[in-house]
Amino acid sequence: STVAGDLKLSNVGAGIGLTGDLNATGAASLSSSSGSITLGSATVTATDFSLKGSSLDFGTSKLGAVTGALSVAPNSASTDINLGGGTGFNLGSTDITALKGSGASSIVIGESGATGKLTIAGASDFGTKNLTLNGGSITDGGTTRMITAKNLTLNANTASTGDIGSSAANGAIDIAVTSVSANTKGGSVYLTSATGMDIAASDVGSGALNLNVSTAGGNLTQSGVI
Repeated sequence: STVAGDLKLSNVGAGIGLTGDLNATGAASLSSSSGSITLGSATVTATDFSLKGSSLDFGTSKLGAVTGALSVAPNSASTDINLGGGTGFNLGSTDITALKGSGASSIVIGESGATGKLTIAGASDFGTKNLTLNGGSITDGGTTRMITAKNLTLNANTASTGDIGSSAANGAIDIAVTSVSANTKGGSVYLTSATGMDIAASDVGSGALNLNVSTAGGNLTQSGVI
């Protein structure tokens, strides 16, 4: 379909599957309150592009003509998200490759205010994309699972107990980024990098901000208000 302007497709009772290309001169969104979103082999043209469903299947779709923010989220803010594999609502390596290869200027996973746990279930390489991860808390399960991106924003929305990473062995979130912003509502933050990190504006309320550069020669800098 071709739309001169914004395009919004929503389905309450079932999923949404594209069988042809999607062309919009403005933003496009696909949303299902109870079903999956499948893109098939569609070529998608849009400024911002948002997807929300019980599961997502990027198929062999082409997202190079998405130029703004590309946002993906489960159909409930309380649903857990697995990034890099896993079960339930998950984005596996094929999905991450599709997002990385898009033309989007930024990628957002999880809706603003999400309360479900976001687990880094496997290495997640977004190349030079700006990446935002939203969850009630963010964990990697105590295993080294690298997040690669340009500018990374981590938001944990559960009051007091919504941590980003943990103090357990290998519990810190492993990142390879240019800069990182970490925000909680009183939860603590645990981040580690072998290459160094710049801390952009962050707010952890009454929580603790724990940062580690694990390799000699890596720099830890601050460019924003903490």
